[in-house]
Amino acid sequence: MESPSHIWRTESDARRKSAAAIEIITFSLTPILMGIFMRLPVATGFGIAFILFNTVILMIGVSFLLRAKEVITIDAQLQTIVLETIGPLGSRVTEVSLGNVANVSVRYDGYSDGGTIRYYVAARQKTGPELALFRGFYEGNRDRETAEARCERLRRLLPTDA
Repeated sequence: MESPSHIWRTESDARRKSAAAIEIITFSLTPILMGIFMRLPVATGFGIAFILFNTVILMIGVSFLLRAKEVITIDAQLQTIVLETIGPLGSRVTEVSLGNVANVSVRYDGYSDGGTIRYYVAARQKTGPELALFRGFYEGNRDRETAEARCERLRRLLPTDA
């Protein structure tokens, strides 16, 4: 079913999230399994730190698998942004009026000096916390132009103050 033209609906990419989780889990399990099969001594301080570090990385990978899917629905007619987080432990819905949004801008997570940068749209509210939109596993989140286009599209929907 196709949504009406006044509704802009975007979902996070579950395949990209799962692929990242599998990469992290593989990265953390490989050294642990190598240590077990090669019978490396783990009773040393280095061995214990090695196992703890890889256990933390493993937990991060598992948390990616359990991380919820996000659905952002922006309704131009109702003048609302609905951020729905659907996960294995339930769902959470955040609804914000477009009239309560003071401004929108493009922000980024990551490292600008050669690392991976992920762009998202930050909606600063007049009252309430800042809302991060399209953050996480969204198509085009590594492309600043895509984030700028989303920001501009949302900016056009904001009511003008008289």
